[in-house]
Amino acid sequence: MLSCDAIRLYDDGRLSLYYAPFEHLSESALVVIVGITPGRHRMGKACRAAREALGRGEPDADVLRSAKRAGSFAGA
Repeated sequence: MLSCDAIRLYDDGRLSLYYAPFEHLSESALVVIVGITPGRHRMGKACRAAREALGRGEPDADVLRSAKRAGSFAGA
C-alpha cells in the first residue's frame, strides 16, 4: 500500500486523507458520479499507474487518464 507523506492531505490521528489522481474527466461520458472517494486499494492502483506514466514521459492529461482508468472501479 502506498503511504506517502507527500500525498497526505490531512491527518488528525483518527482520520487520514490522501491525494489520489482522479481528475481526468471523459468528455464522452454520459453519466458522472460525484462524491465517491477511492479507498486504499484504488488509490494505490491509481498512484502506481500515474508513476509509471510519468516515468514514460507521458503528458499530464495522459498521466491522469491512465491513473483514472487503473483506479476506477478496480475492485476491493
